[in-house]
Amino acid sequence: MMQSILERIGAGAFTLPSLAMELGISRESLLDRLALMERLGYIACERPCETVPGRCRCCSGGCGCGGAADLPVRYVLTAKGKRLCGRGR
Repeated sequence: MMQSILERIGAGAFTLPSLAMELGISRESLLDRLALMERLGYIACERPCETVPGRCRCCSGGCGCGGAADLPVRYVLTAKGKRLCGRGR
């Protein structure tokens, strides 16, 4: 299943509910897998207020992001993730 998730992330835009449905798992299970894959170094999670210059790092800058819990995130493949799904060749 990790391979399928990595391939989907590498392919581009998706929503968590649609990816969970596509994989036949709950959104919570998908979030758990994504967190594990991030810890293992296969993916990186980019939060808007961490990547936009002048914004907070959730939320010491006082931008009001609410700790980024309500902001969209973007998952990207790391070099390790690209190698695993065949995109790093």
